[in-house]
Amino acid sequence: MQLPDSLRLIDQHDWLKGLLGCTVHPAIPTNTPGLRVADVATGTAIFLLDLAKTLPADAQLYGFDISTAQFPAPEARPSNVFLHEHSVTNPFPEDYHGYFDIVAVRLITAGLRGDDWDAAVKNLNVLLKPGGYLQWIEPVHSSLQIFNSKVGAPNSAAREAVQYFLEAYKMTLYPGPLQLPALCLKYKLDDIVMEVFATDHFPDFEKVRSQGKLFLSGACTAMFPFLVKDESSALTAEHADEVVKRAMEEMEGEIYLHSEMQFVVRRKSSLPI
Repeated sequence: MQLPDSLRLIDQHDWLKGLLGCTVHPAIPTNTPGLRVADVATGTAIFLLDLAKTLPADAQLYGFDISTAQFPAPEARPSNVFLHEHSVTNPFPEDYHGYFDIVAVRLITAGLRGDDWDAAVKNLNVLLKPGGYLQWIEPVHSSLQIFNSKVGAPNSAAREAVQYFLEAYKMTLYPGPLQLPALCLKYKLDDIVMEVFATDHFPDFEKVRSQGKLFLSGACTAMFPFLVKDESSALTAEHADEVVKRAMEEMEGEIYLHSEMQFVVRRKSSLPI
């Protein structure tokens, strides 16, 4: 039986794949014999399990995560999928230095603060072979906005919830993934792809609405306490609860959450630095 959080991560993977139209960006070659792929912050390893269906059996797929709680049991994964406990902010064992053709990361903004971003890029760069590819997908939270799909649909509480979230985001996580281009340049990773996808580009509009509601609910739960504890903020716990309650009711109507996903692909130089 899968845990609720595992089901959420699997659904999130399917939604992201539907939004972007791929698991691995087409700019990244996957036909290398004996291809080695690392998925960092792998969670349920759904990215690797999905990828294993399309790659030859000689591909080697490694997942790393700060926790093993969501890992599928050994008997539930192919023999070429290997999972290990490791945090992206810590240096990887030397056995994995220069080992991978592709390193994939996605949706870890909430787990990184300050210098964590620099440490993460540095550690991921070390994993890549010369000529290897880094693929990184993150939400651009500063783009969050409530849109109406019908004139007159109530949206005041949802807009207020987004505003409070953005205030907390700027206090804690900003600039987040907006740093990636500069950090990749710092570590000599060549610019291959920089693409931004609007989440309302997803072909199933009802999924846009439900995903937006789910995200806003979770984001408010995670971030509002930072404002409530901040003496300079006028937000109280009682008002926060009321805003979230009314926002969730409004999100059942003719409004939706617009956000953006940043899709970055970089390549490690094949020449000595």
